[in-house]
Amino acid sequence: MRSWLGWVIGSLISVIIVSLWRNGEVDWGLFSALNIGGLIGTIIGLGIREVIKNAKSERHN
Repeated sequence: MRSWLGWVIGSLISVIIVSLWRNGEVDWGLFSALNIGGLIGTIIGLGIREVIKNAKSERHN
């Protein structure tokens, strides 16, 4: 949970900095896309880790 909160805060800061750099409004679509992408990437990463863990445990048995 803490890492997800860190990701959300980091993406919010990034979006605000990019918006200030471009002298425009905050792009909430980019903020949503970053958060959804981070969530999907985390789920894929955890799935890969679980598959590797299961393969190692099966190899030892």
